[in-house]
Amino acid sequence: MKRDIQRIALITSPTLGQYRLSLLNYLESLLNKHNVQYLVFSVSMVDKDRIASIDNAFSPDAFVITSCPRLPIDDLSDYHKPVITPGELIMVLKKELSEYMFPW
Repeated sequence: MKRDIQRIALITSPTLGQYRLSLLNYLESLLNKHNVQYLVFSVSMVDKDRIASIDNAFSPDAFVITSCPRLPIDDLSDYHKPVITPGELIMVLKKELSEYMFPW
């Protein structure tokens, strides 16, 4: 059974160089266009406990890390739900596979 994404947790960071407002704004507009519910969470450090806390509070289908593009790649096995890059979210929502761009 195919299931569309319904809820996304957008995770950003207040840390200088990690807060990417233009990317966050673009993702929000794309999620709105596709009628996907989302919340933005600002955390200074992403780890299993923070992901679990966000999951307990919001229960998203996936987490999108907008701060450090390496977290979803390097620590993939640490998480119980999909933790993806902004580029991966864009490809899923647009339903098109494009050349992967790093860093997202």
